[in-house]
Amino acid sequence: MKATTALSLITQERNQKLELLIHLLANLPHSLVVCGPDGIGKTTLINILQERKNPSWLYCPVKGNAALSFEAIQDSLAHTLGIDKSQSLSAIFSKYGSQHRKIVLTIDDAGLLVPGLITTVVQYATANPALRIVFVLTHDELHVLSQSDRVLDDCHVIEIPPLSEKQCGEFLLELSSQPSFPLSQAAINEDLIEAVYRDTHGIPGKIFEQIPELSISQQNNNGGWWMAAAAVILVAITLGVQYLSPMLKDLAEAPSIPSPKPEESKAIELKSSPALPTAQVEKEVPTPNPQASLEAEPIVIESVSPAEPVVTLEIMPDNPKPETTVTIEKQPIITPVPVIEKPIPESKISTNLKPTPKAKNVPEISVTEEKKPIINPPDRTAGAYTLQLIVVSKQSSVDEIKAKYPSLNSGIRVNKFVAGGQERYALMYGSFDSAAAANKARQSLPAEFRNSLARKIGTP
Repeated sequence: MKATTALSLITQERNQKLELLIHLLANLPHSLVVCGPDGIGKTTLINILQERKNPSWLYCPVKGNAALSFEAIQDSLAHTLGIDKSQSLSAIFSKYGSQHRKIVLTIDDAGLLVPGLITTVVQYATANPALRIVFVLTHDELHVLSQSDRVLDDCHVIEIPPLSEKQCGEFLLELSSQPSFPLSQAAINEDLIEAVYRDTHGIPGKIFEQIPELSISQQNNNGGWWMAAAAVILVAITLGVQYLSPMLKDLAEAPSIPSPKPEESKAIELKSSPALPTAQVEKEVPTPNPQASLEAEPIVIESVSPAEPVVTLEIMPDNPKPETTVTIEKQPIITPVPVIEKPIPESKISTNLKPTPKAKNVPEISVTEEKKPIINPPDRTAGAYTLQLIVVSKQSSVDEIKAKYPSLNSGIRVNKFVAGGQERYALMYGSFDSAAAANKARQSLPAEFRNSLARKIGTP
């Protein structure tokens, strides 16, 4: 538990909120309210405050519930001070005040108190300056109780900020160093951090709730990767076998071609030589027998022109039918006769061709570059508060959210800023006169944005 407490204050902003709380308790006589959504770390902040031992301060922690009464709170104070019920608490408070000592009464889950009890407690602390009060409330509880207990308007509110996307990654890395954490540091990448931040809005309590799901998702991803790799290998083997099987079968079934004897090969080559064209006309050449070709070999070699292509004869495995005549067409090396095209008479030109109608005056369409999304600055005149729906690191995420919720586009503004050397896009919605009004309007938003934070316009 202490490890969790230490991890919840890893950011400088949260440490500053703790120092502010200590400073106000020491110097401000007004009651204080520690405010933030569920899981943001309000109780953790109070616990760390009590862990910091201050010899002049005495802490009295009280857990709020619907059955808690003012008398029960007085009994808790008497028990903390170590006095009997017969002794006056006011006298003890005066003694502590003269010694410059403080009694700090912290009421966690103060939103469960019955209406009017907060007013009674604040008035009691006003009558006894040595007593300091700290209420722990969510934004919704603060808005509801402000209707019945107007004294909350005079209390100083300390809001606990959520983690940024970068701080969310640092928080996950710090958690992964714990032996009981199910994820390793190698599994925490930018995509995982962005997904966790988008789903939790940087609230540590919600990050803890997502840890089991992240562990299951990581195991499924690892198993899916091995299955995909095995499937790819199996498909590759199957395709290779299917591709090679016909080739191996053809090689096995194909008859072996006997190599021709030297005399037959030479006779075949000489047989093709007389068929080569030596003139520009077609002629028939009788097929000579091999013996006659051998005898006329010197004469045939002299008549072959080296510039003419060699005719390749295909050797058939079976006994081919003898060819009686060989028709030789003109070769492309002969200079072609230019073809003179006859002009087409005008009378044969089709008269059905209709003239192309002239284009009417069409307004010229200017081609401009694609406009980049306009990031609207916050409206500082309509109201003092707005709702921060979410902070993302990519413009594509902004477009996806707008496409998913088109009904919110008229009230959404995008504030672009740089944090940690990276661009961030904060989606702000609406403009309200107070934080209470903003929190009330938040209930009408989609479930994904019910934990949106009320921000004062002009503050980061």
